Amino acid sequence: MPRPKLIEPTRKLLQQLDTPWVIENVVGAPLEDAVVLCGSMFGLGAAGFTLQRHRQFESNVPLLVPGTHDHRKPTIGVYGGHVRCRSAKHGFRGSTVDFPGMDKKALAQEAMGIDWMTMNQMSEAIPPAYTEFIGGQLLAHVSGQVAA
Repeated sequence: MPRPKLIEPTRKLLQQLDTPWVIENVVGAPLEDAVVLCGSMFGLGAAGFTLQRHRQFESNVPLLVPGTHDHRKPTIGVYGGHVRCRSAKHGFRGSTVDFPGMDKKALAQEAMGIDWMTMNQMSEAIPPAYTEFIGGQLLAHVSGQVAA
């Protein structure tokens, strides 16, 4: 069964509001003038691996990014309730064992910057660093409007 397409109707409702708003989704979702955040922009990762976890953010407030993507290190993935070595260019994709002998939940927690969720919850989460960064820009925008 196809999933409902809710971004456009949500955007139309948000555009009627007189308040800042943000829509977040994965890369490839039909967001307009979105910025893409990556874990490498915030130094996220674990065990020498970088968390990429690209996410798009669309807003009626101009959003900036904290820097450029840095994909030189191998990638750690947190999805499907697991932590994975996901870096073909570093020889990890297709390996049968991800992080052998290591505490996978602790790796996921370190990579995501989260220590209060289960593996399944982290698989669906936005890293708090992203939320703090976007929220800081919204707060600055609102503070500027109030002061003006």
